Formats: sequence, structure tokens, C-alpha cells
Amino acid sequence: GIQALDLVGRKMPTKAGRYLRRFFHPVQEYIEANVSNGELGEYVQPLAKAFMRLQQATGELAQRGMKNPDEAGAAAT
Repeated sequence: GIQALDLVGRKMPTKAGRYLRRFFHPVQEYIEANVSNGELGEYVQPLAKAFMRLQQATGELAQRGMKNPDEAGAAAT
């Protein structure tokens, strides 16, 4: 919907991805701090894999969106 279009079209490219970094950095720090935690490790491992895929997909979307804004808009709908 409109929120997805706003995210992809306006917030992702703003200030070279500043909004994304505000999300990505704390998540990465959490993963690094807890990956070896005996109680959380079994949950952090899948989180780390999913987070890596999210970063890859976001990067791909950003690259394609810079080349063709319509493609980024299509991904948001």
C-alpha cells in the first residue's frame, strides 16, 4: 500500500539509507552480542540468516530502484 511506496520511494534512499542503518545496526549488534548465548543461540541463528537475506534483498531493491524507479515502486505494491 501507500506505506510500502513511501518506504521504498522516499525513506530508503533518504540520506543514503540513513533510516535503514538506524534499523540494521542495532539488529546486527544484537545478533553479534547473542549468537553465542546458550539460551538465545537457537533463536539468534535463524534471525541472523533471515537478517542477512533482508539486507541482500534491500540492497538489490535499492540498486534496481536507482536504475529504474518504476521497478522499486512495483516491488512495493
